[in-house]
Amino acid sequence: MPLAQMLYRLKKGGIAAGLPLVQTSDRDEYADFGGLLFQTEYVYLLIEDLPPLDSLTGLRFAFVRKFVGDKLLRGEDPQVIDVSDWAQAVELLKRGRVDVVVLPWVLIDTYMAGYNNPYFDRTAAWVDLSMYISHRVDDSDLTQDLREAIRECRFIAEQNQGGWDIPQRSRDSKN
Repeated sequence: MPLAQMLYRLKKGGIAAGLPLVQTSDRDEYADFGGLLFQTEYVYLLIEDLPPLDSLTGLRFAFVRKFVGDKLLRGEDPQVIDVSDWAQAVELLKRGRVDVVVLPWVLIDTYMAGYNNPYFDRTAAWVDLSMYISHRVDDSDLTQDLREAIRECRFIAEQNQGGWDIPQRSRDSKN
């Protein structure tokens, strides 16, 4: 479901848990963060090979509504266009309506498939993700059980890191 809808339902108790989410203080007010489950790389996706983003003025960014991308804005006087999902943001970029999309690196191939022009990506941030468990959940053991499951998943991942077929790129990679 769209991120904004997931967060609303977590807050109101319409769903018990939401994944993948970044921890923020406002989300902590209505749900419990499950603890680090995995990290992912968020990137700036560009159609033009722009100079360093911090050196520019008035860049137009597209973010998924309720995404924590405000910490990833660059340049002077950036503008933000909120969309419902990543596909909409990428379409805005392809049509020249925004300059930059911030999205998980693992989604680039999906949304740029069939796009035959050059495009560029630059690391925006490595982000810790996990699930949030709504404070309105009636099952008092659910939060504890999910946190234990997350710890077990992390342990298994650390033990079998080389055997999992998870797309990754080096933090030192430069584009």
